[in-house]
Amino acid sequence: MEILVLGIAFGFLTVAMPGPISVSLVQVASVQGRSSGVRAAAGIAGGDAILGVVAVAVVSMGAALPARFFDIAQLITAMILVGFGVLLLIRPLVIQERATTVSRPLRTFLLLTSLMPTALGSWLAMLSAMPFASDRPALIAFSLGIVLVSAVWHPILGMSAGVVGPRLTPGVLQRGTQVGGLATLGLGVWAVLGA
Repeated sequence: MEILVLGIAFGFLTVAMPGPISVSLVQVASVQGRSSGVRAAAGIAGGDAILGVVAVAVVSMGAALPARFFDIAQLITAMILVGFGVLLLIRPLVIQERATTVSRPLRTFLLLTSLMPTALGSWLAMLSAMPFASDRPALIAFSLGIVLVSAVWHPILGMSAGVVGPRLTPGVLQRGTQVGGLATLGLGVWAVLGA
């Protein structure tokens, strides 16, 4: 039970960060409304569940992987985060422009979340750094805590953005995207320095 609570705490720290997926969710909900925001949020939570299962499986078989696998994966993930962060800072309108073209938010965000290398890399880095990384049941409980937070946080964010977003000016949405870019860039630089 303590590991599940720890997963929930980590979930709040990681899921609530304004990264590319959360910024995209806010943009889609702001442009298309609350219903699209909730469907996109369900896709994100589903993607997090898929990533949690994959990451637990990979970390559990860690001894069978090449010794430098996690180091290389972390460095690649960090570099991608830096790239996303820079893109969101210098071209924030890219996300706003794409928000109008999302026709199936659940499927789009499910694929976006589960296929984004930075998301898998973050899961792998987080799980492999835990002192219980060799304990599969503990990894499952920890991951479940994170997925539970995602399943609560993202729908709240999607609904809120769907209600408040249409009242926000394009400039406010653009600055929000840039804040997400700055947070993503900071996380990426921190991860590069730690790799």
